Amino acid sequence: MLKIKVKASQITNLTDARYFAAKEVEWLSFNFQEGTENYIDPMRARAMFEWVQGPHIVGEFDGLAAAEINFYTEGYQLSHIQVGQMTTAETIFELKATSIIQEIIVEAFTNVDILRGMMQPLIATVEAFQLNFERNNLPFSSLLDENSMIMYQDMKDLCTEFNVILAIDFPADSLDAVLALNPYGLSVRGGEEEKVGVKSFDQLDDILDRLEIE
Repeated sequence: MLKIKVKASQITNLTDARYFAAKEVEWLSFNFQEGTENYIDPMRARAMFEWVQGPHIVGEFDGLAAAEINFYTEGYQLSHIQVGQMTTAETIFELKATSIIQEIIVEAFTNVDILRGMMQPLIATVEAFQLNFERNNLPFSSLLDENSMIMYQDMKDLCTEFNVILAIDFPADSLDAVLALNPYGLSVRGGEEEKVGVKSFDQLDDILDRLEIE
């Protein structure tokens, strides 16, 4: 069991899916948005579902209408859906998934008031907000930079007000400082296999091993 909920995002291969399931992560997340990085064909992903047990399966969508998302939700029996920041409140209200995660891409110019303004209207509707710092290469160390638009205390305040899943790059020795923010969860990613069924998990092992409850 882990100390915090962990979301394994944008799974593209069975090796990752089985690894993260064995680590008892909360969510296994698959990108079903065609034409985007790490897209996986839903039929291929569905075949992986049968090999893993435990985590909730999340379908990631961005820009689709509610009817299209609901088609996937029902057809692939998805209880959890992730939508992008441009997904309207009206669309989110029409979704049939049990739980919804909304991803927000954090830019270098994004400040805490902008984030609050995006999150507050949906606080009662979504399960959590995934704040993605990785997309724009904003590491955990940026929260400690006095010139940053979002400081460490700002993020701690947001984690108090909202269910925040942090998607941010950090070294294993910064894990305690990350956990001190008290996020709802952490998003991690695997990566490409060296060859089918073979890859290294050294960096992830270091973090996930430290998250295990002794």
